[in-house]
Amino acid sequence: MKFTTEHRDRVVIVTSTVEKLDALHAPDLKAELVQLGKSGHLNIVLDLTESRYCDSSGLSAVLVGNRLCRDEKGTFVLCGLQPTVEKLVQISQLDRWILCTWKPQRRSWAARRNPKQRRHELFSELLPACDGGHGVGCRSHFVGAMRHRL
Repeated sequence: MKFTTEHRDRVVIVTSTVEKLDALHAPDLKAELVQLGKSGHLNIVLDLTESRYCDSSGLSAVLVGNRLCRDEKGTFVLCGLQPTVEKLVQISQLDRWILCTWKPQRRSWAARRNPKQRRHELFSELLPACDGGHGVGCRSHFVGAMRHRL
């Protein structure tokens, strides 16, 4: 499987398992994101930790996910960017429009070794407990936490 999805409260974490997010794999990612959008998922986190290369078709798939979430008043987060992918996102200035967080070098040792620990750290970083009585996954606190980290 090229992309895995994990549902957590009001957030779906899509994890790329491909090394190159190019014209060969981008249509699959687009289809996955469109399917999630049609299913009513408003908050999507795209984890690109395993993807070391991305081209324009990969960026196009990322933009589709961002547009789908934005149109439904949701949030799209891009995380786990490798240096080459991060540079491409910065050059194309997508980091001004898409929330990007959780650089790989900030992960703990356990998260580098264990994918479940990586997802747990990602989830706890992105979705702090809401102290307003809304519970974990509250959209307003999710967006606030993301903007605070940028």
